[in-house]
Amino acid sequence: MLDQPDRPKTLEEIKEYLLERTRHQRNPMDGAREDDVRRALGKLTSKDPDLWADVWSATARPYEEQGHEAEAKGDAQAAHDAFMLAYEYYRLARFPSPNTPARKDAARASVANYLAASRYFDPPLEQVVIPFDGGPTDGTEVRAYLRKPAGVEHPPVVIQHGGIDAFKEERHRYAGLLLESGLASLAIDMPGTGEAPVAGSADAERLYDPIIAYVQGRSDVDGTRVGLIGGSFGGYWATKVAHVYHDRLSAVVNWGGGV
Repeated sequence: MLDQPDRPKTLEEIKEYLLERTRHQRNPMDGAREDDVRRALGKLTSKDPDLWADVWSATARPYEEQGHEAEAKGDAQAAHDAFMLAYEYYRLARFPSPNTPARKDAARASVANYLAASRYFDPPLEQVVIPFDGGPTDGTEVRAYLRKPAGVEHPPVVIQHGGIDAFKEERHRYAGLLLESGLASLAIDMPGTGEAPVAGSADAERLYDPIIAYVQGRSDVDGTRVGLIGGSFGGYWATKVAHVYHDRLSAVVNWGGGV
């Protein structure tokens, strides 16, 4: 939702923008249903960030409940679909950044519902926790999602992440494309986003060292063929990592990052 140089968008312009993005299934509305979006937008009476979070969280909750109900009945497809919709709307609730308490709650709920849906992914999703030995203000682990293509022994691995407002859960559709190509996907959060243990900073490329080492140490993937995709602002980190760790990576893509 970029504002025009001369003035911010009005609330009605924002609503029309979001509807257009929904109709064309473009970020951040990819995955949202138009009827749900129209109902939610009808409840947005201001640009207050907590109202935004509350409205989209309220849109998510019925689907979260449907997911648990379907799961209890053993209906895997219905559970998957409901949890994914709950994830999408909680993601919108925290979008573009979990910078208020309500948005932080929504961010946690979005991850929880994505992981609930992941119980029904095919190929399956493996939650990966990589120890991270950072500085005194850093976290101690990297959380990532590994998916491997079916029927491929020792596939190459693509480490992938988005930019400042798209976290590792949002790499889901790109993981699908990689899997179709016979490549494994390791989705992570770039520095300063999601559950990344380091803030965006001048030396935050150190985040990638243990991640690459982890991939190279697994026996079920090809650690000699490791790539990296960084989308949007994540392309900055992809470019820097391509220089710093050039001898450990086979290919690196800056996908739409600033130059």
